[in-house]
Amino acid sequence: MKEPALLRHGAWGIALAVILAACSRGTDTAPAAPTPATGNGTSLRVRVLLAPALNDRLQPGDVVYVSARSPENPAQVYAEARYSARDLPVELVLDDTKAPAAATRLSEIRRVVVGARIAKAPGRMAQRGELEGASAPLPTSVKETIVVSVNRVVP
Repeated sequence: MKEPALLRHGAWGIALAVILAACSRGTDTAPAAPTPATGNGTSLRVRVLLAPALNDRLQPGDVVYVSARSPENPAQVYAEARYSARDLPVELVLDDTKAPAAATRLSEIRRVVVGARIAKAPGRMAQRGELEGASAPLPTSVKETIVVSVNRVVP
């Protein structure tokens, strides 16, 4: 497939053309440096803690999923990160570079709820018996570190 044909397919064609061009360079090319956050510079500092009462529920291989969502549209994720549960407590930054899709950027919302879930299996949906916690709704302009305590079991 030639690049001009790909370009006629809009953004998907352009993305595929970029991937194909990168692949044709070979494996000795270093990956590009991450691009800085875009938009209004929205950046959330987050600290995720596990409530001491739930320490005995952690298992090897458990994964912590951290997400930023709008309280008005909780199904939509605007930024996300993933860590090993053995790394708790963990400190991180959520910004537009952590957006799961280019169309959903943290800088586009004014209020946010930051949640954390300790998962036993991969997937975005919480499963019974997993551990979770969330912040209260906050303005995305908050400068203080948002502390999320994983303190409840998913029923």
